[in-house]
Amino acid sequence: MNLLSDLKSKSCKVLQTLKRAVSRESVETESEKKESPMKKSIVRKLEDVKEILDGVDPTEVMHLKGFGSGIESTEYDDQILEMLSGYKVIEWDGDDYNNDSFTRLLPLAMAKYPECRFVAFKFLSDTQKGWPGNSNFPDDFDFDVVGVDNTGKTDESGGVDYAYLGIEAINATGATKTICLGGGGVPKQEFDRGPSSVEWTLVPYTRLVNNSVQEASLMEYVEAQPRVTLLEQKK
Repeated sequence: MNLLSDLKSKSCKVLQTLKRAVSRESVETESEKKESPMKKSIVRKLEDVKEILDGVDPTEVMHLKGFGSGIESTEYDDQILEMLSGYKVIEWDGDDYNNDSFTRLLPLAMAKYPECRFVAFKFLSDTQKGWPGNSNFPDDFDFDVVGVDNTGKTDESGGVDYAYLGIEAINATGATKTICLGGGGVPKQEFDRGPSSVEWTLVPYTRLVNNSVQEASLMEYVEAQPRVTLLEQKK
């Protein structure tokens, strides 16, 4: 009887140990699920871009940019998503997610083209403040972050030189195509100062600023520059 009792006691201890192990594994798994979005906060260096691209040809990289807010129309959105077909990498200049920004297309593009890779270029001064933790993108939108050093980089007025960020992104990936949804003065600066090999598709989105309609800064280049093509609505 003592032997039987001893065996039962040992069996109970083994079962309790197994239950604790299963419980701990379950908790760790749930913790990993909760922490998975933090993958987006790993900031890569410019020299890591070749590794990120992993052999992707520059012609298979699309740069997306435009108004960061105020786009009310969606009439070209489906057409733009179709244009992204076949590209293996989509990059942008680290703008936050907003429903009235060109960035609204990024999660939609991921859903439509799950095999595509998404890369955000962002100034180190922003990543050091926690970006992309405060970028407002959905948790299931997974992307790489490449930090760009902007120490001492200012525009003509002494402000942040955002055109420099876009040009560095283009230079790093070698992208030859850009789709610009409207866009203020920065895209025009990038066109003027950036590589002459890049072809631009301009989406004629506008936005309302101080009760005035703001057109894309690149509109004046549509007829003057052969590298800028105005997107016409599909019939």
